[in-house]
Amino acid sequence: MRWWVNKNALKAAAGEGFYSRQGYFVDFNSPRWVLSKDVGVQVETIEEFLDVGLLHGFKRVLCYFAKSHSPSHVVNMFDRCKAYLVSTIGQNPFSVASLISYYSTLNEKTEWYMGVIRVFLRQWSRLGYQGLPEGVMTLLDKWVIKGNEKGFVVQSMCPESGPLTDIEMEGVVVAIIEALSARRLTLEDASCALLLAMTGRRPIQITGLKVKDLLGLSTGKYWINFPRAKQRAQSWRSEFNEFAIVEDIYLLLQQQATAVEERFAELIGERVPAKL
Repeated sequence: MRWWVNKNALKAAAGEGFYSRQGYFVDFNSPRWVLSKDVGVQVETIEEFLDVGLLHGFKRVLCYFAKSHSPSHVVNMFDRCKAYLVSTIGQNPFSVASLISYYSTLNEKTEWYMGVIRVFLRQWSRLGYQGLPEGVMTLLDKWVIKGNEKGFVVQSMCPESGPLTDIEMEGVVVAIIEALSARRLTLEDASCALLLAMTGRRPIQITGLKVKDLLGLSTGKYWINFPRAKQRAQSWRSEFNEFAIVEDIYLLLQQQATAVEERFAELIGERVPAKL
């Protein structure tokens, strides 16, 4: 009997790698961690700022967040920590003096950067990895740090970067349909564009869809099971929200779903199992 061995699983068990929240295997020693279809972290760019001991602790903490949090959240943490290290180059990394120095450069709109760093260092301390200088957590716990500003362009209805008006959105949908009819857009591109325009879901929710998430009943009810995004410490595709759609969109998406099934069947040489 021939036994098949999952090499990635063996690496993960040995501590040489792990699976991101979205199920991507990541080699711990790789210069770039690919966390999802669209998101990766260039971990090697932090190496010049940290000695071996600090680098190991930093990567282990980043690994913790990569396994339990969204890829975009991990990238944000990495970017904020790297920006701090670049700003305080020449000082001891994560020392009390360097943190105070960096915090003094932030203003009311950017002080949330330090809030992200504090979350990262708190988890570092909880996990027990070496490297954090004495007094750092005492300092961070004393600071009252405001969170980042959310939804400003939407709330202000900014004409440049704010949301489209109903008339503008209608124009977008009409243009997509006309381009599809004239074959200037592929079925795949038109489906993605209409999903964005008609549902308002995040790109990560759309790219995370599977064929089985498109559902319809003979009664004329159609909907999509969108995987919930921005659910910290929750496994990817563990929770869903139903979103009702009209029949025209359902029929278009059904064509795209059929095309995807046919393409996969062609690649694997057999019909795609329904459970996938």
